[in-house]
Amino acid sequence: MRTLGYTPQGTGAFVRAVDGHVCKVWLQKFRHQAAFRVAMTFEPDGDMNRSVTEFGDRWTYKDSPSGRKYMFHFLRSEDAAEFCIREVESFVSEVASPWFENHLAQAKRAT
Repeated sequence: MRTLGYTPQGTGAFVRAVDGHVCKVWLQKFRHQAAFRVAMTFEPDGDMNRSVTEFGDRWTYKDSPSGRKYMFHFLRSEDAAEFCIREVESFVSEVASPWFENHLAQAKRAT
């Protein structure tokens, strides 16, 4: 995530500040299945009370908005950790970053 401009914040969260706005990607482990959720939160002017959150769930289905189905579950293989890291990085690059850019543009127009 550092290569994408995000820094770790707590457990499972990564943030990037742009002109006072906060872009946050966070992971949530499901309790009853070997899977996790990726979410994106945009905090305009760093204000948590005005934040907007989008969960990555719909991008894990075969009819994903991007046409690519992301796999956010743990596989039983030697390279499982590397696979999960690649999926999250791909999701952030291909889905979260444009989502944040859209919100950053809206925030800029609002000022």
